[in-house]
Amino acid sequence: MTEPDCKTLWMGDVQINWDEAYVSSLFDAVGHIPVVKLIRDKATGYPAGYGFLEFDSQEAAIDVLAALNGQPIPNTPHRFRLNWGAGGKRLEYMQKHSIFVGDLAGDVTDDVLFATFSAK
Repeated sequence: MTEPDCKTLWMGDVQINWDEAYVSSLFDAVGHIPVVKLIRDKATGYPAGYGFLEFDSQEAAIDVLAALNGQPIPNTPHRFRLNWGAGGKRLEYMQKHSIFVGDLAGDVTDDVLFATFSAK
């Protein structure tokens, strides 16, 4: 279980042309607007591919993680990659599993795999 004060999420796959305002706007639809801290490459000043999102409460962070993780980011070919901002803090119901799938046809995309494995 997460600690009571854990309200920060990590966000991966942050694109080079995204800034804090844009990333913050991605959460308008869920009604929880985070304070965004993008980690930047010291040499270029561009986002290093990840950042941290601090929400008003742990409940808000839980809601966002449950609602958006793995979902498509509107108007982009990317998906939300979210996790707890502090190592080792995961909710018991948010288990992560890995599976290797090989020898796929060339026309099988990430979206096809995601749709196949998320169908219930």
